[in-house]
Amino acid sequence: MSLMTTRPRKHPETGIYYLRRAVPADLLALIGKREEKISLGAKDPARAKSLMPVPSLSWTSGGRTSAPAQSC
Repeated sequence: MSLMTTRPRKHPETGIYYLRRAVPADLLALIGKREEKISLGAKDPARAKSLMPVPSLSWTSGGRTSAPAQSC
């Protein structure tokens, strides 16, 4: 199985960046899907990178964390 990149991707129609993440095998039954898309809500690539969740904190034992916090 190949690993997904953790770079933000730009949606081709809206221009908003999103993050695709593979769901870990131990959480697959809980989440119910193999991958997850998280909208970063930004059209600027630098802003999208700053909104990416920290990799070690993006999954919790109780499920997934919420979307990245929006800072002004």
